[in-house]
Order: sequence, then C-alpha cells, then structure tokens
Amino acid sequence: MNTGSILKHQIYHFNGAKNSLGDLTYLCCDSIIDSAFFYGLSHVCINDNDYNEFEILLEKSLQLQKIVIDGSINQYSSSLLLEKLVNFAPKSLREIRIFNDWKISAYDLELFLENWRGRESIILYFFTDVNDSIHFNHHLLNILQKYREEGVIKNYRCDDEYQDFYFSW
Repeated sequence: MNTGSILKHQIYHFNGAKNSLGDLTYLCCDSIIDSAFFYGLSHVCINDNDYNEFEILLEKSLQLQKIVIDGSINQYSSSLLLEKLVNFAPKSLREIRIFNDWKISAYDLELFLENWRGRESIILYFFTDVNDSIHFNHHLLNILQKYREEGVIKNYRCDDEYQDFYFSW
C-alpha cells in the first residue's frame, strides 16, 4: 500500500478525528499526495494563529467538498475565517460545518453570503452548546433563510444536537 492510500484512509474514513492544520497543510503540499484525497477532509481545529495554514490548505485542496471547522472562534476571528473561506475555498466546496463557540455577527454572515453569491449553492451547519445557541438569534436565521430563498444557500441548520453530524458525511 502506498503512502497516498494510507493518508486517504486516515483522513477520509476517520471523520471524527481532529487533524493538526499544519500537518494537513504539509501533507497537502507533498507531491506524493493527490489533492483529491482531501475531498473528505473531516475535521480541522482552528486557532487564532492558524489562518495562514488554513488559507494554504484551502488553496491546495482543489477537490475539497466538505469541511468541519471546530474551535472557539471570537467575533473578530470569525470575520477573518469567513473571509478566508470566500477568497480561498476551492470551487468544489459544497458544505461547511461549524462546531462549538463560534461567534458571528449578522454583518459578517451577510457579507460572507453576499460574497459567496455566484458560486455553487452551499450547505451550512452551525452546531453549538445549548447555552450558546441563543447567539443564533432570530435575525441570523432570517439572513440564512433570505439567502436560501435566493439560491446562495442550498440548505442550512443551526442546532445544539450535533453528535450525529460528526459522522454523517
């Protein structure tokens, strides 16, 4: 079995595994590994100092279709992360799942969706602890619904029941 097959198996089949973003960026740039192996990338943990690596990963993973982003992200960082997704995500990206303490403003969400316009419709999942779910207030849900009706979003879900969605690719 070659190295590429092993890495494909580890990344694609272990959907709940958290991968080091720096390691994935390195692997993605390795000439042995075809970027098609990263289409099932399951779980990336983002920290405040990971944005350059995240950008590189998005640029190099041309076949990436789905991504899970995990970590406590403050409102400033969420703006930057959404900007990276719009500017560097491959055209193949169809689904984004965001877990845990993600603080996002209505302005940033609307800017992201407006900038996503013209691309393939996206599926968005936002999962958070029940105590934080109040953050997804009525206004944010209205924004998501508006962009779904306009065809920018294919579907969305905001929920605190996320156990099944770690593994439901």
